[in-house]
Amino acid sequence: MATVTRSHQRRRVTKQEQFDQQAMDQLLKRLPATAKVVGSSEIWLGAPDGVSMDRLGVASIRVSKGRENMLSPEIQWDSIKDAAKRKKIHITKIFIDMHRTGRRFEKRAVIKIAQEIKADQYKHVLLWKWSRWGRNEHLSQVYLYHTEENGGQVHSATEDIDATTAVGKFTRGQMLLLAELESNLKSEDWKTVHEYRREAGLPHGGGPRFGYLYVDGKYLVDPIIGPILRQCYLDYTAGLTGGRLLANRLNRMDLFTTRGNPWQASKVLQMLDNGFAAGWIREQSSPKSEQYPRKKMYDKWRRGAHEALITEEEWAAFKEKRAAVPVYENRRGPSGMYELTGLVVHFSCESAMHHNFHPDDKSAWRCALHSTAGDAFCEGTSANARELMAEVLRWIDVQGTEPALAARMARQQNDGEAQALIATLEARKGTLAATMGRLKLQFKDGDLEYGEYRADMDAVKAELNTVVLELAAARRAHSDWSRERFLALSDAWDYMEIEERQEALQAIIRYVIVWSPGRSPRGAPLRPPLRQRVRVVGMWEDDLPVALVPAP
Repeated sequence: MATVTRSHQRRRVTKQEQFDQQAMDQLLKRLPATAKVVGSSEIWLGAPDGVSMDRLGVASIRVSKGRENMLSPEIQWDSIKDAAKRKKIHITKIFIDMHRTGRRFEKRAVIKIAQEIKADQYKHVLLWKWSRWGRNEHLSQVYLYHTEENGGQVHSATEDIDATTAVGKFTRGQMLLLAELESNLKSEDWKTVHEYRREAGLPHGGGPRFGYLYVDGKYLVDPIIGPILRQCYLDYTAGLTGGRLLANRLNRMDLFTTRGNPWQASKVLQMLDNGFAAGWIREQSSPKSEQYPRKKMYDKWRRGAHEALITEEEWAAFKEKRAAVPVYENRRGPSGMYELTGLVVHFSCESAMHHNFHPDDKSAWRCALHSTAGDAFCEGTSANARELMAEVLRWIDVQGTEPALAARMARQQNDGEAQALIATLEARKGTLAATMGRLKLQFKDGDLEYGEYRADMDAVKAELNTVVLELAAARRAHSDWSRERFLALSDAWDYMEIEERQEALQAIIRYVIVWSPGRSPRGAPLRPPLRQRVRVVGMWEDDLPVALVPAP
């Protein structure tokens, strides 16, 4: 029986997400009820009182790709749990690297593990097999060195080796080489498959394409969506519509991307630009460099075996129209920036709101998600820019009163402790910045190979990001929130440049939240004053409080 995938079919939960959720559910069934999921990659188990730090450890689980026969997290956890029991190690945390290749270490939990071992949070890391640590022998050894240099130990549950001995280190190195060999063999197999697909006139990666049915690995024109996609090309070429209107059109028709997400203007234009509907397949002219794995421009075109929806003449006219679209250097009006840029948020969808400039005092902040994806995902809202700015200035005046000062001071801690914490973080930030500079010089002088340089730089950058976030939080919590600060800002406002106003607001405001006006029981749109649907959240307040209500 033929397997048919409709490219436009909306999947609110993708197949990959289903695998992830099922894997997480199966793992949680094997954990204590007190286990706490933190984000999407960590599970906290906690450390009992009285256990020495030398007996604490973490489990590191890696799954390259979710699929039916994957080495699921619960399989890896069962072996790790038994090994921890034998070694008398208490697991305090589980790191899960879902969809992370072992050939590269970017965004891997390994970097954070090395940092936490250096911070003396635990001493042991338990894996299912050595291949879960990595399938790049050189980088694997680099990160093992970082871990063990700081007093940590890495253990394999099913390939138990005493790496503290010379023979143990040699054996571990051979296991890592075997893991890399297995990965290289699989890579060669996939290259053969990709070449076969290219010779057959198919995209090398397979998968559905918008406007086509994916039937047993072949692309057939979708009798419903194909004509709609063709009309999108014709309307754009004729100047009847643009990317945003096309996105709204497709979303209103419940025709979504191949991943089931709403269309946005940029995504629609990217889909049209790839030329698949014109019978072309667009690829990179050369493979990504191992040393500089940046995504290059797709500038290689080849004919596909699938039926085209538009003719070559129509495709040429479309490309000519796209090339003629002017690129505006300044889309933000005469000032080039606005006081509230980056601060205004729509409460309903938690999306940022962007500024629509209009010369006749009709400039407004509008929900970005609604503007790009239409009302299929957000009812949308807007706020007159002048009125919204007036509400923010009113809020600044209120913060200059005694009651507001008392509320702020109640949130602050001891100033001495705050200053000590900020000084410590500042010193650490400077040390890390100096380390990055030294690594760059060593790499430039040839003292470090690229792999080792990249691993060291990734570890330093990750720690620096953590320090920067902690420093920002410390400064927000213990900044000078005195009445004089707000009174001075209010007095100087009319004499400040736009850039100075923006900098001042970003230092004291976390969000400016705007509610949708809502509708009456009969469905008529309500028109309450803007003051009743705006709330300014100061830096000293919680991040997007759950029980927010509009200001009276």
